[in-house]
Amino acid sequence: MMARAQIVAMALVAAMVCPPVLAASPETKPETKTGAEAAPVEDITYLGVETRMLDAELVDLRVALKGTETDAAVAAYLKCAAAQYTLIRGMDTARQIRTVVSKSGGTWRGQAVYMIGKGNPRGFDKVEARAMMNECAEKNIPAI
Repeated sequence: MMARAQIVAMALVAAMVCPPVLAASPETKPETKTGAEAAPVEDITYLGVETRMLDAELVDLRVALKGTETDAAVAAYLKCAAAQYTLIRGMDTARQIRTVVSKSGGTWRGQAVYMIGKGNPRGFDKVEARAMMNECAEKNIPAI
C-alpha cells in the first residue's frame, strides 16, 4: 500500500505533466467548454454520483446521466459533484486532475479525479466550491 505522501506526490506530478483531459467516445464530438456554464438546456436525467476518497486531498468522482447530446453536461455534473464534495470535506477549492467521458447507448458516464484543499491551489482548472454550488443550483444540476 502506498504512503499518503507518495500518492499526493504522484498526483502532483501527474497534474503538472498532464493537463486535464476530456475524452469522448468515437461516436461523439468533444466540446471545448466545461463547467456548469456549459450545460445545455435539455431534458437531462441525472443518474447519480459515486465518490471514492483516494486520499485526504484526492477524490475520484463517477457520474451517469441520460438525455443530452454532448459531453458538456457530463463535465458540468462532475464539477458540481466536486464542489459539493469539497464543501462536505471542509475545504473550499478543488483542482481538476483528469476527466474521462464516455457514452454507451443513451447513457453518458464521466469519471474525474480532483485534488481538494483550502486556499488557492496551483493549476488551470480550479473550482471555487461555493461559487460553483451557486451556479449548479441556478442551472438545476444536482450534486452529491
